[in-house]
Amino acid sequence: MEKIALNIKYYRILRGLSQKELSNNICNISTLHRIEKGKQIPRLELISLLAKKLNIPIEWILTDEKVEDFETLKKYEKICSDLSYNRDFCALNEVLKDFEVFLLNSSMKNYNDNYYLKFLLWQKSIVLHELHKNSTAAINLIKKYITCKIHQEIDLSILNTYSIILLDMKNYQDSISILERAINSIKRFPYINDNNIIIKLKYNLAYSFYYVDNYNQSITAIQDAIELLELNHSYFMLGKSYHLLANIYCKLENLEEAKYFFEKALSVFIIENENEYYEKTSKQLDNLLNNYKFNNH
Repeated sequence: MEKIALNIKYYRILRGLSQKELSNNICNISTLHRIEKGKQIPRLELISLLAKKLNIPIEWILTDEKVEDFETLKKYEKICSDLSYNRDFCALNEVLKDFEVFLLNSSMKNYNDNYYLKFLLWQKSIVLHELHKNSTAAINLIKKYITCKIHQEIDLSILNTYSIILLDMKNYQDSISILERAINSIKRFPYINDNNIIIKLKYNLAYSFYYVDNYNQSITAIQDAIELLELNHSYFMLGKSYHLLANIYCKLENLEEAKYFFEKALSVFIIENENEYYEKTSKQLDNLLNNYKFNNH
């Protein structure tokens, strides 16, 4: 009883949630307060709902294992995420070796639905694709640990990686299917901790539709992503989304809209000091303007 109370409080604080935020649409805040104080025994159904909102397996709340193991795993997760974000795949490959040794020797290794084992294999698939250039092996690894039922936020990230690999392999229709499956599952989530995953799914869906010349669907997906990006103040991705929209309107021969979104993309890239993207977009805009002048003479 006491361990359940401590675990709920620990993961709530770890996720940066107040009691009001965690209890919203699940139970009264006073109920959660009593549970965390150890003054009320929660029903298994309530524990399950709290676990889903905290985006952790229910076993993490019910376990008597030491919190220190979880903290070490969390550190590995942070290091791997940072290395992956910075595209340092050589370093990621080395860290994953230590991560795997620790995980397989920890008290967590026997859980049926092990979040960190899933995270480890996901990162391994990224290394296979990005470092070793073995997309087939990466996809085969993903297929081993992705389940038919999407019930954790990490599943969305895994499917997003799956779609990126398929895009690189020019398998656009399968990428669309994977991304639509992930996006359609989001409505079943009681709470999404990181809205960036929704943005990534929408952005990659827009690109997939773009490559199969389905421009209307591409516009719809990228506009959804832009709406979230503007709320999140994610400016670099916002610039990339404007750039994609400009390319779509070029394909549709809507030069005014293309010019408008190229200019919006440029304004973001210059603020974000993204020189490579700025130069690329500037050349595209110059070509567009030259063609526009030529066609109007």
